[in-house]
Amino acid sequence: MSALHARAAPPPAAVRRRPALAPPALPPTPPRARVRCAGAALNGRGGLTASEISRGITNTDLHLRQHVDDDHINWDANKEESRVWRRTMFTFPDWKRHRSSYRYVHHVFTILESRIVRGLLRPVAIITAFAVAVGAYHSLHAAAMLPALLPPLPVRRRLGTGRLAEGVASHAPRSRAVATAAAATAAAAAATTTRSYGRWNEGRRSFGRITTTCRDICRQMLALIPRDNVACRGLMARWLVAFVRCSKWYIREDEPLEEELRPWLEPRELKQLVASPHPPNFAILVLSHAVANSGLQDFAVVRLEEGLSSLSQSLSACDRLLNTPIPLSYTRHTARFLILWLLLLPLALWGLCGWGSVPMTALIAFVLLGIEEIGVSIEEPFSILALEQLCKKAERHISGMMLMDETTHALVQRQQAELAGQSEAMSWKMALDLSVWASAAAAPVKVKKAVACQNCPSSAQSDGLELYGYEVVAEYPHDARAFTQGLQYDTLCSGPPGAQSDCRAVFWESTGMYGHSNMRLVDVDTGAVLKQTGMGDQWFGEGATRLGNRLYQITWQTNTGFIYSVPDLKQLGTFSTPLRDGWGITTDDKLLVLSDGSDTLTWVDPAKGFAAVKRVVVNDGTRTVEYLNELEMIGGELWANVWQTNCIARICPESGRVKGWLLMQGLRDSLLRRNLGADMDVLNGIAWDHQRQRLFVTGKYWPRVFEVVPQPLDASDPALAARKNECYLRSRPYTAP
Repeated sequence: MSALHARAAPPPAAVRRRPALAPPALPPTPPRARVRCAGAALNGRGGLTASEISRGITNTDLHLRQHVDDDHINWDANKEESRVWRRTMFTFPDWKRHRSSYRYVHHVFTILESRIVRGLLRPVAIITAFAVAVGAYHSLHAAAMLPALLPPLPVRRRLGTGRLAEGVASHAPRSRAVATAAAATAAAAAATTTRSYGRWNEGRRSFGRITTTCRDICRQMLALIPRDNVACRGLMARWLVAFVRCSKWYIREDEPLEEELRPWLEPRELKQLVASPHPPNFAILVLSHAVANSGLQDFAVVRLEEGLSSLSQSLSACDRLLNTPIPLSYTRHTARFLILWLLLLPLALWGLCGWGSVPMTALIAFVLLGIEEIGVSIEEPFSILALEQLCKKAERHISGMMLMDETTHALVQRQQAELAGQSEAMSWKMALDLSVWASAAAAPVKVKKAVACQNCPSSAQSDGLELYGYEVVAEYPHDARAFTQGLQYDTLCSGPPGAQSDCRAVFWESTGMYGHSNMRLVDVDTGAVLKQTGMGDQWFGEGATRLGNRLYQITWQTNTGFIYSVPDLKQLGTFSTPLRDGWGITTDDKLLVLSDGSDTLTWVDPAKGFAAVKRVVVNDGTRTVEYLNELEMIGGELWANVWQTNCIARICPESGRVKGWLLMQGLRDSLLRRNLGADMDVLNGIAWDHQRQRLFVTGKYWPRVFEVVPQPLDASDPALAARKNECYLRSRPYTAP
C-alpha cells in the first residue's frame, strides 16, 4: 500500500506498508493574525482583527468602546459557536420538509434542541425565580411568618368564590394596565425583530449581488476579451474568485483568507494580497487595471467597469450593515423595559392567579424574550449566512464558464457557418433545437442512481472499456497526517429524523499505520476531526463503512474487524471475516463487500455471522484486476481504487466485469506543485454523496479532499493506452466460466 515498494511483484507481507513512523509534522497554518494596537488591552476580548483594521477601526475606537459600550458584558461562547449551524442552504428535499404539515408537531417536540431556546434558559429561569420569590414572600407574610417590620407586597387579595364579581371589578383597572403594557412590550420586541430581519435580508441580497455580479463579469469578459489574450482572461477569472473570497473574509471574523486563496493565486500574488491594508480593494484594483490594459474598445471597458463599480457598492453595503447596528438606545431601552415589566408582572398577576402566576410569568417571558432574542441574533447577518456555500457556487460558476467557453464558442461558430452555407434561411426553432442537442452532447457525465449496474460489456474483449478523466470543482481541507484507508460521506443531524436544520456534512474516515490507526468523524468543509476512537498499537486500520447505525472497520493482515456505534464512535465489539487479510470495505445497504488486495471481491452477511454469501473475480474480459483496495458503492456500481496507481475501476457487482476506468493522474502532482505536502502517498479514498450526487477523492497523507466530476475521454486515443495500462499493476489471464 505504500509508494516505497516495487510495482512489478507483490511485496512480502511484512513490508507491504512503510514502517509505522509518523509523517514529519507539517508547520501549523497560522490563523489570521490578530493585530494588537496601543490601548487594545482596554478591550477585554483582545485587540483588533485584520478585517477590523481593513474596515478602518483604530485603537481610538477601542478606547471609546471602554467608555460608551457594554464592554463589561461577556459574550456567550456557546451561543457564538452555535451560529455556524444557522448557515443554512436549502435543497429541494429541504423545502419539502420545511412546508410539511407535520412541522408543527416536530417543532414542538424538538423545542429543547433549539439554540434560541437554550439561550433563553438563563433569563427565563431568573424571572421565574423572582416570581416564585414574590409568591413565597406574600404567602409567608399572609401567614404572619415574617417579622412585622417587613411590609406586605403591593398585591391584591386572591379572589374568593363569594366575591367574584366584586373582585373582578376591583382588578379591572390593574388588568387593563397590564394588558396595555403587555401590548406595548410585545410591539417593541416585534419591531426590533422586524428591523433585524430587514438587515438580514439586505445582507443576503448584498453578498448575493457580489457573487452574481462576479459571474456576470466573467461572462462578459469571456465574450469581449479576444481569445488569444489568454493571460488576461485567466487573470480576471482568478481575481474575480479572489474578490469573492476577500469579501467574505472582510465581513467575517477569523476567516482563513490565505488558505482559501492558495489554490487560485500564485504565491507572489497571494503574498501581496494578504499584505495589503484592504484585500478586497486590492483585488478590485487588479481587476480594474486588467480591464484598462485588455485592449478592449471603449464601450466594452465601460460595461466591465460598471460591473466592478457594482461590486464595490455591494461590498460597501455589507460594510455599512456590519459597522452600524440598530440604534443602541432603541435596543437597550427595549431590553430594559422588557425585563423590568417581566419582573413586575408577578405582582400584577398574584391577585388574579395566585401561584398560577409563576408558570404564566415563565410562559410570557419565554414568548417575549424569544421574540427579542431572535431579533438580536439576526441583527448581524453575516455570521449566520451561508457565505461559504455562496463562494463555492461563484467559484463553480466561474470555473464552469471558463471550461465551457471553448465548447460554446465552437458551437456558435459551427452553427453560423452552417447557416451561412444554406440556400434557405433556417428557422429559429430549428436553430434552437440544434443548440439544445449540441449542448446536451457536450454536457459532463453524471453518475446515475440505479439499483443495478447497467450497460456492462458482454464481449470477451477489453477494448470497449469506457475511459474518464475528471474535472475538479472544489477542494476541501484534509488532515495531512492521516494515512487514509477508508472514506465515506454522511450527513449527521442533531435533531430527530426528518429535521431540516442542524445538519452537518461529514466523512467517516479510517486511518492506518501501527500505533496511529483510528476511526474518526471529520467535518467535510473544514477538515476538522470532530471525534475519533483509537485502536491498539497491534492493529493496522484499513477500510470502513457504515451499515445502518453501525460502522464496520477491517484490519490489515488479519480477519478481525471492529464495530462502532453511530455517531459517538464507541467501540461495541469485534467481528471475524472469512478472509485472511482486509483492504477495502463498502456496502450495498444489505451486505458488506470486502477486498483483500487480490482480484476477488467477497460479500458477507452481518446477520449470518459475517459468512460469505458471494464472490466475484474482477476482470475486463481478458485479464483480471488485482490489488483492489478502497471500495465505494455508487449508483449500483462498485468503484475501487487500485493500489499504487492513479486509477479507479468501475465494476459491475453482478459479474465483476470492469465497465470503465477513471484516470486520476495529476491530482497528487497538483498538490506538489503548490508545495502543499512533501510526504504524500498514493491515491486512496472514495466517497459519494448520494443526495447531491457529489464524488470525493483523496489519498494517504494528502492535505486536500477533491470534489470531482468524471469527464468522458476518447477511448480510441492512442495516447490514453499507456495511461490505462498503468491500472493493471498486476493481473492474470481470465477465462469466463
